[in-house]
Amino acid sequence: MYCFFFDHELLDKLIIAYSIDVGYMYATISIYKVSKCRRCGKTFCKKIDSYDKFGWYSQYLADEEEKILRKRGIVSIAEAYQKVEKKD
Repeated sequence: MYCFFFDHELLDKLIIAYSIDVGYMYATISIYKVSKCRRCGKTFCKKIDSYDKFGWYSQYLADEEEKILRKRGIVSIAEAYQKVEKKD
Protein backbone atom coordinates (compact mmCIF):
# COMPACT_ATOMS: atom_id res chain seq x y z
CA MET A 1 0.00 0.00 0.00
CA TYR A 2 2.89 2.34 0.77
CA CYS A 3 4.30 1.88 -2.75
CA PHE A 4 0.90 2.73 -4.25
CA PHE A 5 0.95 6.23 -2.73
CA PHE A 6 4.68 7.04 -2.59
CA ASP A 7 6.03 5.16 -5.63
CA HIS A 8 8.33 2.17 -5.60
CA GLU A 9 11.90 2.20 -4.32
CA LEU A 10 13.95 0.29 -6.88
CA LEU A 11 17.07 -1.68 -6.06
CA ASP A 12 20.41 -0.09 -6.87
CA LYS A 13 21.33 -2.56 -9.60
CA LEU A 14 19.34 -2.30 -12.82
CA ILE A 15 19.63 -4.87 -15.57
CA ILE A 16 19.50 -3.64 -19.16
CA ALA A 17 17.57 -6.06 -21.40
CA TYR A 18 16.30 -6.29 -24.97
CA SER A 19 13.47 -7.86 -26.92
CA ILE A 20 13.32 -8.33 -30.68
CA ASP A 21 10.09 -8.60 -32.67
CA VAL A 22 10.36 -9.70 -36.29
CA GLY A 23 7.86 -8.60 -38.93
CA TYR A 24 7.61 -9.06 -42.69
CA MET A 25 10.50 -6.80 -43.73
CA TYR A 26 11.56 -5.27 -40.42
CA ALA A 27 12.77 -6.05 -36.93
CA THR A 28 11.78 -3.93 -33.93
CA ILE A 29 14.33 -3.84 -31.13
CA SER A 30 13.21 -2.62 -27.69
CA ILE A 31 15.53 -1.85 -24.77
CA TYR A 32 14.32 -2.12 -21.16
CA LYS A 33 15.49 -1.51 -17.58
CA VAL A 34 14.55 -4.41 -15.29
CA SER A 35 14.65 -4.05 -11.50
CA LYS A 36 12.81 -4.98 -8.34
CA CYS A 37 11.14 -2.84 -5.67
CA ARG A 38 12.94 -2.94 -2.34
CA ARG A 39 9.75 -2.55 -0.31
CA CYS A 40 7.09 -4.72 -1.97
CA GLY A 41 9.27 -7.09 -4.03
CA LYS A 42 7.49 -6.45 -7.35
CA THR A 43 9.60 -6.76 -10.52
CA PHE A 44 9.51 -3.80 -12.91
CA CYS A 45 10.28 -3.52 -16.58
CA LYS A 46 10.55 0.01 -17.99
CA LYS A 47 11.00 0.62 -21.71
CA ILE A 48 13.95 2.92 -22.42
CA ASP A 49 14.19 2.92 -26.21
CA SER A 50 12.89 1.25 -29.34
CA TYR A 51 14.14 1.28 -32.92
CA ASP A 52 13.48 -0.50 -36.22
CA LYS A 53 15.75 -2.18 -38.75
CA PHE A 54 14.43 -2.59 -42.29
CA GLY A 55 15.59 -5.04 -44.96
CA TRP A 56 14.61 -7.91 -47.20
CA TYR A 57 15.51 -10.65 -44.74
CA SER A 58 14.22 -9.57 -41.35
CA GLN A 59 15.37 -12.66 -39.41
CA TYR A 60 18.97 -11.97 -40.48
CA LEU A 61 18.59 -8.38 -39.21
CA ALA A 62 17.31 -9.68 -35.88
CA ASP A 63 20.15 -12.20 -35.53
CA GLU A 64 22.80 -9.59 -36.32
CA GLU A 65 21.31 -7.09 -33.89
CA GLU A 66 21.17 -9.76 -31.17
CA LYS A 67 24.90 -10.46 -31.65
CA ILE A 68 25.69 -6.76 -31.30
CA LEU A 69 23.59 -6.40 -28.15
CA ARG A 70 25.16 -9.52 -26.59
CA LYS A 71 28.66 -8.15 -27.25
CA ARG A 72 27.66 -4.99 -25.34
CA GLY A 73 26.57 -7.07 -22.36
CA ILE A 74 22.82 -6.63 -22.78
CA VAL A 75 20.75 -9.73 -22.02
CA SER A 76 17.33 -10.82 -23.22
CA ILE A 77 14.31 -9.82 -21.20
CA ALA A 78 13.72 -13.40 -20.03
CA GLU A 79 17.29 -13.67 -18.73
CA ALA A 80 16.95 -10.31 -16.96
CA TYR A 81 13.83 -11.48 -15.12
CA GLN A 82 15.64 -14.66 -14.07
CA LYS A 83 18.62 -12.67 -12.76
CA VAL A 84 16.38 -10.30 -10.79
CA GLU A 85 14.47 -13.19 -9.23
CA LYS A 86 17.69 -15.10 -8.48
CA LYS A 87 19.14 -12.18 -6.49
CA ASP A 88 16.69 -12.89 -3.67
